[in-house]
Amino acid sequence: MDKTLKVDIKQLPQLRLNTSLLLLQNPEYFGTVAALGDYQTHYEQLECVGYSPETQTLGAIVNIKQPTGYNGSPCVGGSREYVRFYLDYHHTGVWVDSGIANFGIYDHSFTDTLSYYVSIDLDPTFLSCCGDTAVLPLVRAILSWNVPPPPATPGYHAAWGNVLEAEIQLAPVKSIWCYITEVLKGQDQVKVDPQLLKPEFASKYLTALSNIELNETLPVLTPVELKQAYGKSVPESRIALNSISSLAKAPFAVNPALLASILPGFDLGKIIPIYVAPGSDTQFEALGCVGLDRDLSQLNATVIIKRDLGYNGGLCTAGSQEFVAFYMDFGGGWEYMGTSSVGVHDIPRASQDALVYDVSLTVNLDAYRPAWCTVGKAKVLAILSWNVAPTPNDPTYKPIYGNNVTAEVELQPLPAGVQPGEVVPYIEMVGGMVVTDIDQTSGLATTSSGSASIIGGAVESPFFGTIRITGHIFNAPTGTQYRLLIQTPSSGLNPLLNSQTVQTDTLGVISSPIVLPASAPNATSTGGWIPYLGTGNVSIVDNLLGLYSAPSGADGIYTVAIELMDTGGNVTAGNSVKFWVNSEFQVPAIDITTGAGNCSSFSIGNSISGTFSMTNTAFASSLGLSVTPDNGAIVTISSNPPSAPGTDSLYYPFNLSTDGEPMLPGDSGSTGYFTIDTSNMTVCGYNINIGTWDRTIINSIQLGYYAEALRGFCLIK
Repeated sequence: MDKTLKVDIKQLPQLRLNTSLLLLQNPEYFGTVAALGDYQTHYEQLECVGYSPETQTLGAIVNIKQPTGYNGSPCVGGSREYVRFYLDYHHTGVWVDSGIANFGIYDHSFTDTLSYYVSIDLDPTFLSCCGDTAVLPLVRAILSWNVPPPPATPGYHAAWGNVLEAEIQLAPVKSIWCYITEVLKGQDQVKVDPQLLKPEFASKYLTALSNIELNETLPVLTPVELKQAYGKSVPESRIALNSISSLAKAPFAVNPALLASILPGFDLGKIIPIYVAPGSDTQFEALGCVGLDRDLSQLNATVIIKRDLGYNGGLCTAGSQEFVAFYMDFGGGWEYMGTSSVGVHDIPRASQDALVYDVSLTVNLDAYRPAWCTVGKAKVLAILSWNVAPTPNDPTYKPIYGNNVTAEVELQPLPAGVQPGEVVPYIEMVGGMVVTDIDQTSGLATTSSGSASIIGGAVESPFFGTIRITGHIFNAPTGTQYRLLIQTPSSGLNPLLNSQTVQTDTLGVISSPIVLPASAPNATSTGGWIPYLGTGNVSIVDNLLGLYSAPSGADGIYTVAIELMDTGGNVTAGNSVKFWVNSEFQVPAIDITTGAGNCSSFSIGNSISGTFSMTNTAFASSLGLSVTPDNGAIVTISSNPPSAPGTDSLYYPFNLSTDGEPMLPGDSGSTGYFTIDTSNMTVCGYNINIGTWDRTIINSIQLGYYAEALRGFCLIK
C-alpha cells in the first residue's frame, strides 16, 4: 500500500489500538510513505533536534499531543516512543546510523501538549582541527511510536511519527597534530629525525603523539578586533555587549573616558539605549523548543544559530556563550532551576540552514514527583541570552539578544511503595535497567513497554562488568548518609566498601568529580557509609549511587540493597534488587565440510556446505552467517540434511531444527548447517563468517557480547 489511507479522525483510536495486529497481518498496511497524511502526527510529533559539541550529546524533543492513545497508564501497560538518529557527515546522502533513543509514554488526563527530551551519546566518525573547515553534519531523526525504526534504514517511514532534519556542529579535535600542521604551514622543507622513521619507532611514536591533548587557552578577541573583522555585518551593540554589561555591574561609577578607551570608535549614543530597553532580538539566535527528560530529570532547550558571523570569533577562539536560564512552575509560580550554556562561534558555511545546539540542565525534582501510577506535570520556562547570563530568580528577564519559550512537561512518578514526602532510600535502576524490569526470581532483565530502562530491547538478560546503581534518597535532610550492600552467590549481604565518585549539579554548575569515602562515620556503623549530596537544589549527576564491578567466574544471582543513616545514627532500610551476573560468553565455530574443507578452492557455481556451532549459549541472542566480500553470495542456514533452506540468521529463541532437535540456548551440542550458493559470485578469495551476539548487558551500556569466527575459501573458474 503506497497511497494515503482513507481515514477520518473518528477511526484513529481503533487504528491506533490495532497497529501491531495490522502490521502483523501486513507489514505494508500503513504504506511505504506517510500513509496517514496529517494524522500521522496526531498523537506525537518530533519538534526539534539539537547537539551539544561539549558533551557530544545528540537529542530531540518530542511533543505528545493527546491524552489517550498510548496503551495504558504508568502502572498498567503504556507504550514507547522511539527516535533513531542518522548523520550525513558530508551532505552527500550517505547516512550513518548513530543510534536510537526512547522513552515510555502513557495515557493521562491532561489536554496540554507535553514535551519530552531524549538523547544519545554520539561518537563522531569525522573531526577536524579548529583551523580547518568545520564539520557540520546533517542529522536525520526518525520518530516512531511503539515500533523501533530498523537500523541502517534512513528512508524508514513510521506508521505514527515523523522525520526531522537539522544541521549541527561537531567540536574540533585538540590533537598535537593540529598544532604541528599549523606550525608547518608554509614551510617547504621539514626536517625529521631519521630514527623516528624506523618501523620499530614509528608506530609507537605516532600513536603516542596523536593521543596528546592540547589544553591551551583559546584567545578572546577584543571589541576592536571584532569590529575590524565584521565591518558592518554585525551591529556595534552586539560587539560591545560583553564590555558594557560587565561595566554596568561594576561597583563603582564608570568614567566615560574609560568606556571610550575600551570601545574606541563605537557610537555609544546609539548603543546604550538598546541596553536600557532590551527588545529580545532574535536575528542571530533563538530558542526552538524546551522539554524534559523525565527519566533523568534533565531540562533541555534547543538553540537555533541563524548566521555565520556575530559570535565573537571562529573555532580557534573562545567564541561566545548561549546562556539558557530554566524555570519551572509546579503550581505555585516560577521557581529558578539554574542556568546552563553552550559555546558558539563564527562558522562560515555553504548552506543557509541554521545550526542547532542543545543546552541541558540536570535538576532535582524529588520533592515534586507524584505518587506511583499517576502522571504529574509542570510548566517550564527557558530564557535564552547571548553571552550575558540572565539574572537568576527573574522569570521576567528580557535579554538583549535571545528570547523565551514555555512548555508543559511530565514529572516522573515515584517508585511503587514510596509515598510523597517520605524519607526513604530507593534503588531505581541497576545496570541500566529499572528495577521493575528485573525479574526478582531469575535476576534477568526484560525491557517492558513504557519502561524507563536505558537498555532498550533486553530479553531475559543477565549483567556483567561495571554495574551502575542509580536512585534517590527521597526528601533526604542535610547530613544523611547511605550505604550499598552486596550479596554474592557464596556470601551474605556485606557493605560495599569501595569509595565512589560522583558529580553534583547545583543550579547548572557541575562540580569536578567528588570521591566519597565508604568508611565508618561513627562507632555504631559497620562501614561503607557515604555522604548523600543530593539535597536541596543540588542534584547528583545521573542519580548515581554507586558502581559495582561484577567478577568473572562467579556467575549467579547477586543482590544489592541500600540503607540510610540520619544524623542521629538511626538506620532505615530501603529496597533490595536481585540481578544475575554472567561472565561465560558464547564461543562460535564454523567449518567448511565439502570438497577439501577449510581454505580450499571451489569452482564458480559449486554449492559449498559446512557446519557451525556455539558453546556457552545459555544467554545467546542471535547469530548470522555472511560471506566477505559479498560479491553475490547467497548463504542459507538449513536442517540436516541441508534440504530445507532457511535464512542466513537466527534469533532468540532459536527455532531452526538441527540434527532433528531445536537449537535452543544451553544446547551446546547442537550443530547448524549452512550452504553457500556461488552461482553469482566472481573469482576471488573469501571468508565465511559467523557472528554471534548474546543477551548480556555489558557495563550498564551495551546490550550483548559479540563474537565471531571465520574460515577461508577460494573461487576459481
